[in-house]
Amino acid sequence: MDKKKISFFIPTLSAGGIEANTIRLAKGFLRDGYQVDLVVSNSQGDYKERIPSEISIIDFDCKGIISTLPKLINYIKAKKPSVLISASEGANIVASISKLFVRKTLTKIIISIRTHLTTEYKETSSKKKRLLPILSRLFYPKVDGIVAVSKGVAEDAAEFLNIPIQRMNVIYNPIVDDSIETLSVENVDHPFFIDDRDFPIILGAGRLTKQKDFKTLLYAFKEVRSLIRCKLIIIGEGEERERLEALIKELGISEDTELTGFVQNPYSYMKNADLFVLSSAWEGFGNVIVEAMATGTNVVSTNCPSGPSEILDNGTYGELVEVGDYKTLSESIIKALKKPKSQDILKSRANYFSVTTALNQYKKLSGL
Repeated sequence: MDKKKISFFIPTLSAGGIEANTIRLAKGFLRDGYQVDLVVSNSQGDYKERIPSEISIIDFDCKGIISTLPKLINYIKAKKPSVLISASEGANIVASISKLFVRKTLTKIIISIRTHLTTEYKETSSKKKRLLPILSRLFYPKVDGIVAVSKGVAEDAAEFLNIPIQRMNVIYNPIVDDSIETLSVENVDHPFFIDDRDFPIILGAGRLTKQKDFKTLLYAFKEVRSLIRCKLIIIGEGEERERLEALIKELGISEDTELTGFVQNPYSYMKNADLFVLSSAWEGFGNVIVEAMATGTNVVSTNCPSGPSEILDNGTYGELVEVGDYKTLSESIIKALKKPKSQDILKSRANYFSVTTALNQYKKLSGL
């Protein structure tokens, strides 16, 4: 009997949560004996080297995700995968439109909504992206399955798309597996992590974008630093780098703050940091919170839509503060540093968001 083929469709292999979670799922299906294709509009990106050789990378070599529609239709007709799972709003729209042209193949199309749609589209400025809400409302209901990565995302998407909440399938992101523990014990190559240091290190991570609101974290760090000696590291790259660098200088915190850019192994940073802070204005889920908890590191997060409050169980596993409130964020950081939660409790909670759990839920939804 031939192995069933599972295809994943995302824009690129750049460093980000969507890409990381898709690769984890793809590896999970591969381990369970499925043929796996990873279909991308462009295969360039830092995560390309994370993909096992047994997974076929199908590179459409297109500049934009929307322009991949004809190629995706032809791919599905030729390869006839049992299921195609897409993630990111651009990829979801292309996948949902393709459903109209590939019905005879019997390929199930499942889209995964990874963001709070109302907020995401509210923040959209480009003319092209203004079409996305119209297209999503028109074509998302046509697919075989709709996944939301948190209950908050599911509720928002159902209202935004004007579809019954019963059509939404909440599957938390596949985050925790053995690799996090393995990678977390590797040495950290960074001068802040010196032996016998007598100061705490605060860590942030994510794309340097408006969504992640690292500006609020920098203001909060200045407040904390005025009271206790500490350091701040922010992992990630993005279009806000120059603005953030200018703000770091303006706040006078250059000596104790570093934007590292992309790092291949963030888990060793997380394990060795004293506190992880998520300062986002909005999220679909908040993968980095779970990743930090899986290494045993305490977390403080904004109570943004959607995800952090579900992960932290309304503050049980970490402090939650209002979006943009740097004063309260600084107070919560100091509180968490002075009275950290048990590593065992944090790791136990993180295991709730395992790759195995998500994999089984996707199989059930796909009828595999």
